[in-house]
Amino acid sequence: ITGELGQGSFGAVYAVTRRSDKQHLAMKVESVNVKKSMLAHEAEVLLSLSVVKSAHFVILYDKGSVENRFLFLVQTLVGINLWDLQ
Repeated sequence: ITGELGQGSFGAVYAVTRRSDKQHLAMKVESVNVKKSMLAHEAEVLLSLSVVKSAHFVILYDKGSVENRFLFLVQTLVGINLWDLQ
């Protein structure tokens, strides 16, 4: 983890660097205690979109959980978030 990119009502987003090739990625995390997991749904959507192979969609590199703590997904690190574009 190289830094925090932001936090919201559902969790946090961190900048991460993959050790094997030094690629910069984003890791989203969400507590396992949330009433409705948005991260699990987002992972399903990204998996479905992976067959399209479009430059307009982020790539889902990994997903999982740390038992009784949080869910995570690792994806392409993109530019400015939508809130900052306003």
